Amino acid sequence: MQQHNKFPLLIRQVNSVGALAELIRDCAPNEYKEWEEYYFTKGKQKKKNGINITREYITSLGQTLYIKLSEVVQSELASITEE
Repeated sequence: MQQHNKFPLLIRQVNSVGALAELIRDCAPNEYKEWEEYYFTKGKQKKKNGINITREYITSLGQTLYIKLSEVVQSELASITEE
């Protein structure tokens, strides 16, 4: 059986952790689906005038993070020497 994070959401900044933790406490979900519905209904973007967090927004953040990490990893690998 594959284990997975019960709440696999992208958390970009430290100040987002408190808001996310508060949402989890308010919802107190028993199942992932319950949390997911609550999050996409109640979650707000702090930097975008409080508009709702959407699946598209989360997907976009994931794609941006993947690109940034890929660039950093490639750069770090390129700088490795046998010294």
